[in-house]
Amino acid sequence: MTTSAVALILIIGASSPAEPREVPREVSALTATAWPDADDHRALRNAAFRYLGRPYARGGEGRPAFDCSGFVARVYADVGYTLPRVSRDQARVGRPVDLGALAPGDLLFFAGAGQPVRHVAVYLGDGNIIHASASRGQVMVARLAEPWFQTHLVSARRILGEGRELSVAGRAVELDEHAGEFALPPMLRRPARRPRPTYGPELATADRSSVGARSALVTEDGELGLTLAPELTVVISDWALELALALPVRVPLDGPATIGRFESLSDYLRIFRTFRVGLPDADFELAISRLGDLTLGSGALVDHLTPATAVRGIAGLTLNRSPLAGVVAYRTEALFVRGIVDDVVAPRLVGLGGGVTFG
Repeated sequence: MTTSAVALILIIGASSPAEPREVPREVSALTATAWPDADDHRALRNAAFRYLGRPYARGGEGRPAFDCSGFVARVYADVGYTLPRVSRDQARVGRPVDLGALAPGDLLFFAGAGQPVRHVAVYLGDGNIIHASASRGQVMVARLAEPWFQTHLVSARRILGEGRELSVAGRAVELDEHAGEFALPPMLRRPARRPRPTYGPELATADRSSVGARSALVTEDGELGLTLAPELTVVISDWALELALALPVRVPLDGPATIGRFESLSDYLRIFRTFRVGLPDADFELAISRLGDLTLGSGALVDHLTPATAVRGIAGLTLNRSPLAGVVAYRTEALFVRGIVDDVVAPRLVGLGGGVTFG
């Protein structure tokens, strides 16, 4: 198996240094004679998608998290524009656009009634936006038609193709992606080789710390019963860590409620639903999950491994022990290794895959 080589390309042109004004600290800004084309919205979209799932943090410029304006500044820098750092200043560059004539790449600004701009997003076209969401805790795609956006949308500005008319320091032509003190930990570092995602439910959800309960009608040992599972989910975005614990309580139709026996290690591990460190496709991933959604690679045995399909009831919501599958992956510039086990308690299937990058 061979993976494709990935390199960070620095766009270098004839230029002379200029004094940057409110330039993101990850960007070196120079005054250039050549400006991006108006069609750069495709490059902008692809740059923005590279950061999907990156966690949110106030003041973040991508090291490792973003706030809304830091995300916009970073993405525009990736395609050659140096923007002011904060959303209120970003709302004064480029040229105003009628809200009924939006084009891909336009910046959308949001504010409460009579208040200054408090949020910014990038319009993708077809009613979709991408932004660093404080409420969802990550960079995500959303629908502009959602009530909050419609209520708070106040203005739009066009940056792409405006060239020298921009009141900014210059064109960003050198990028130093998360180097030195801005280096990302491997569990947050996702290379550009990550496939461009499609719109769908996976982009409309977010992992957040929460307390709740799940319920299901399950059949165990031939008996129908109601399962209630109080659940605790802890998410630490700065480390892409997620821990979900649930304690199933079985309520038979003809007997008292029970949480089952706790006699062996596997009985105690029954409370684990998911433990993950690392964003999907990051340089380092570790996951232990009952949900049967772990993947090693192509092949009938290991592609989308679902050991939980043999379990009666619902994996993680049952008194009977269900497989706790695990996967670990590590990537470098030259090497990719991924291992998987169908059950960390009683393994029967262990897989190992990987590749070497040439060139």
